[in-house]
Amino acid sequence: MSEVIISAQKRDNAGTSISRYLRRNGRVPAVIYGAENDAVSVSVDKLELGRLLRSDFSVITIDVDGQKEMAVIKEVQVHPLRSDVLHVDFMRVAAGHEIKVTVPINYVGESVGVKLGGLLSIMKNELNIQVLPKNMPDTVEVDITDMEIGDVVRVGDLDLKDVTVLDDPAVMLCQVHVTRKAAETLSGEEEEEGEAESSEATEEG
Repeated sequence: MSEVIISAQKRDNAGTSISRYLRRNGRVPAVIYGAENDAVSVSVDKLELGRLLRSDFSVITIDVDGQKEMAVIKEVQVHPLRSDVLHVDFMRVAAGHEIKVTVPINYVGESVGVKLGGLLSIMKNELNIQVLPKNMPDTVEVDITDMEIGDVVRVGDLDLKDVTVLDDPAVMLCQVHVTRKAAETLSGEEEEEGEAESSEATEEG
């Protein structure tokens, strides 16, 4: 788990007018809650938050006026028209207590089936897991290198250490479909193999 840090400033006042003022000045209202501690209203830099949301991460270290605590993002409120982030909810993470989070899936490699002309279809880009903060993965890697045409990878095929997967094991993650090009390639290979076997039989006769 790599450490991702974002700075925050406490805000004593709340309300629509204060939130608008913060946004006009490049900051986003947020709240930090959970772990049996009082909720704290804060604001974070808009650009810094944008970079955070575009990256792969799991647990975040929030530096609130010099005091650091670990948290995960629970909710992001976005403007329906402009896609601007309006508010963020951070939930504290307590060491030694498992949390339920969603982590991105990173598909790595180029499958054998795709090289033959097959088409890789990805059905799921995120995985729901339960894990201790210290064992939190930033992403879950799925190696598709050995996937041939027709092969499927399901949630139950994953082998993850120190992580409890909450998704149904039968759920499909990805599949390599046959295409016309792949079918022609496979057909050509079968014909070549058949001709080779016939030639060998003739020579032996």
